[in-house]
Amino acid sequence: MNLLKNLRFGKGRQSPPSSQPASSTASASTSSTAPPSGKKTKTLAELEQEMEAERKAKAEQLKGEQRKQNPPSRKPFRLPAYVLAIPALAGVPIGLLWLVNLPYPPIREPIADEAPLLLLPSYIRFDNQYKGAINQIEQARQLIDGATSLADLRRGEEKLEQANKNLNGLPIWIESEWQDVAGIGGWYRLAYSPTGFNMARSEVGRLQAKIFQEKNAETTLLEAEKRIAAAKQQYATAQTLLARETAIAQWQNAIQQLSQIPPETLAGRLAQQKFDTAQEDLLSVVGQSSTIESQSEIFAAAEFAQRAAEASQNPPHPVEEWQQVESLWQEAIDRLRKVSDDDPVGYRQAQKKMAEYQTNLKQIGLRRIQEANSVRALQQAKDLANKLLASGVSDPRRVSAELQQIISTLKQVNQGTTVYTEAQDLLGKAQRKLSEVSAKAKN
Repeated sequence: MNLLKNLRFGKGRQSPPSSQPASSTASASTSSTAPPSGKKTKTLAELEQEMEAERKAKAEQLKGEQRKQNPPSRKPFRLPAYVLAIPALAGVPIGLLWLVNLPYPPIREPIADEAPLLLLPSYIRFDNQYKGAINQIEQARQLIDGATSLADLRRGEEKLEQANKNLNGLPIWIESEWQDVAGIGGWYRLAYSPTGFNMARSEVGRLQAKIFQEKNAETTLLEAEKRIAAAKQQYATAQTLLARETAIAQWQNAIQQLSQIPPETLAGRLAQQKFDTAQEDLLSVVGQSSTIESQSEIFAAAEFAQRAAEASQNPPHPVEEWQQVESLWQEAIDRLRKVSDDDPVGYRQAQKKMAEYQTNLKQIGLRRIQEANSVRALQQAKDLANKLLASGVSDPRRVSAELQQIISTLKQVNQGTTVYTEAQDLLGKAQRKLSEVSAKAKN
């Protein structure tokens, strides 16, 4: 390197010793610096490259000699860095560790930059909480998706709540802090990943929706079972034909409720088994007094009658709606007519109900006719009034006669029809007009 300095800075070269003659020194200097004849002069950069190559060659040669003298041995076992860090952490006061691991970025950020090892307890706690949540989600999935009893669903719901609580309390902001710390991934790697966290969230949502569906299905199943038991008890204690008929109808409706439970749920699978049993039980009880065919027709007639009664509520109704109500009552009657007299009990039930339904049908027919007549009368009165206005008649007697005809027509509008209010309004106007015309005629 001294030579390099001398080559770079020639002006700072030391003078030769005084003992050497000046002539010989000048001669040596001239002979050492002057290039041989016929050879190209090397630049400073080329000389530096040659020196660096010579240095590397000597270093490689020295390493080779050392390997010959000391043959290679097995690499010694090294503990992971985070294990070696435990003694170091043990020397740190617990209060300080607690302070720097608080979930406050202003405290943690400088520690993460300068001494990330002190944050190891936070990373371990974060990792254990995440692993625990994933494990709980898997247990909940197995219990809920493969449930064989209601107890499995209860246990699965508990596991799912614990997992959701762990996910909600997971300090995921630690991940960005951990990634920003240079080299920390070499001594501690988190099991957490954004993709795994999002998948866990999605699975929790799916299982929560399934639990909600399972609960609804379970509620429907329990309600249907209670209704079946109540109908059985009511039928057993019935003292009249009407009471037995009502109990059978409730029994049948409860059985149909079992078939409406979603079959993909646990309650739905249980309901399918209970449905067959309940049907056989109903047939065994009802078959002692009447055939199931007769009861089916009576049930169907009752359904049409109920729809007719609901449609006729809150009158008045237009003619078209009264016609629909009539059709429902007529369908109920037609169903009852199908009950054969071979079944004495069922036939008596059908005849009794038929008389009731026919009475209702006649009443609805009268309401429909009244509505149609009232609408027609109102329209006739309007036509007479328009005709009177368009004629321009001024004779009081003729005007009075026309007004009396209008009033008489409006009085034909029945109370309880859709046009009754409008007819009363026009009637009042016509009567006042008639009074004015009569007064003018007297004067």
